[in-house]
Amino acid sequence: MRSFIGKTNIGKMLDLDWRKYQGLVMVSKMFFDTLLTFLATTLSFAIIADLYPEGFFSAAEKMKYLAIFWIVVSNIVFFWNSGLYQQGISFLNFEETEKTIRASFMAHIVVYPGIMIIAGAYQSILLVFISLLGTVLLVTGERLVAYKIAKYNYKKGRFVKRIAIYDACPAGVFILKKLTELPQLGFKPIGFIDNQLEKKSVISTGSEEIQAKIPVLGSIKDLCRIASKYRIEELFVATPAIKAGEMKEIIDFCKKTDIRYRFVPNLIEEPLYKINLYSIGNIPFVKTEDFEIGILTAVLKRFLDVLLSSIILIVISPFFALIAILIKRDSRGPVFFSQTRIGKNGVPFTIYKFRTMKTSAPKYGYSPTTDDDKRMTRFGRFLRRTSIDELPQFWNVIKNDMSIVGPRPEMPFIVKQYNAQQRDRLLVKPGITGLWQITLDRSKLIHENLDYDIYYMKNVSLLLDILIIIKTIIFAAGGAGAR
Repeated sequence: MRSFIGKTNIGKMLDLDWRKYQGLVMVSKMFFDTLLTFLATTLSFAIIADLYPEGFFSAAEKMKYLAIFWIVVSNIVFFWNSGLYQQGISFLNFEETEKTIRASFMAHIVVYPGIMIIAGAYQSILLVFISLLGTVLLVTGERLVAYKIAKYNYKKGRFVKRIAIYDACPAGVFILKKLTELPQLGFKPIGFIDNQLEKKSVISTGSEEIQAKIPVLGSIKDLCRIASKYRIEELFVATPAIKAGEMKEIIDFCKKTDIRYRFVPNLIEEPLYKINLYSIGNIPFVKTEDFEIGILTAVLKRFLDVLLSSIILIVISPFFALIAILIKRDSRGPVFFSQTRIGKNGVPFTIYKFRTMKTSAPKYGYSPTTDDDKRMTRFGRFLRRTSIDELPQFWNVIKNDMSIVGPRPEMPFIVKQYNAQQRDRLLVKPGITGLWQITLDRSKLIHENLDYDIYYMKNVSLLLDILIIIKTIIFAAGGAGAR
């Protein structure tokens, strides 16, 4: 093994486009964050000065610019500490949005006492609020644009990180599948390194939905040559049965050649999404744990559910009669459609929707994925496209069968086919909307896209619920409800 560990720094020989691109992205984000925060803060001072022309900013005029500078710097510092300038992008940019809101809120809390001294108590509250609102809206919009640009570039194969996967075992094939499925992560699998398979053997994902094939580049003893020839920038060690000595030599090689590495923990009996890393002192521990929502989060989530559901049902109730008339005029049958679904912990409940399909359609079957599904009525197509058919489910939220945000509830015949991993979807209350529901992957089966539910369950928070609700409104307003 020692023979293939060279002294040449292969990292310096690599095409550094990915690293240069990431550095440019970080600098660009800092520049635009600074500019937009400055604009938001300056605008807030102008608005307050216009509302209170007398008595505002009794201190010297130069203190105004000092306050603006203080707010801008505080925001950038909190953005940095929140990890907003680190590499990588999250699911639908949710983590970046959440971090932006939290960091900007904390920055404005820190500067508020000083602003109150130089601007007055009442005016300072409005000033800080307007500055906070403007900063969050502008920076969030900027990050959304950056996310779209990064996602587009990665899908086109630009500025991606070239990786090799060690061991074409099931874990290695799974890594290939996930990286192919999520090109927005910025990783491009170049090939496998495997000690058992012949060079140039082709490994595929074995999935009809996610199809990808990459070759075996050689064995582990060829790592030095492979890294240089194929410009490998990162090594994913997928084999769970690797020997400690072999792992150490791979790590030593990666360090000497400036190649980053990652490895899958040796916990083949546990789903990887349940694994968390902890540290006691300087000793790292890998721990598996089930999903659990904190008491405070659960209480706030239930409060938001009841409040929003009550308001929505009161506001839209006058339109229920009109919708009922249009449904009855379009086709024979009841106005509402009820069906048994499986809720939290596998408990069945009755879900309510406006009827969108003909009465001759089977009550239990896979939902339509296209507008030309013959089971749907003419008005039903409109109801599904605008997601209006989902409105009666707010009554399910009031009854505590569902939440506004959560994994989509499934029918009993589908849940019976779940494996152990898929049944983890039942650990939390199902929702009217969720991550899966606001993506283009909603055209695929829910339980075959567990990444969305897993991400939500591991990161559930009141702020995340609010962000998903906002994106759902935008999604439905675009007429993508049934697509």
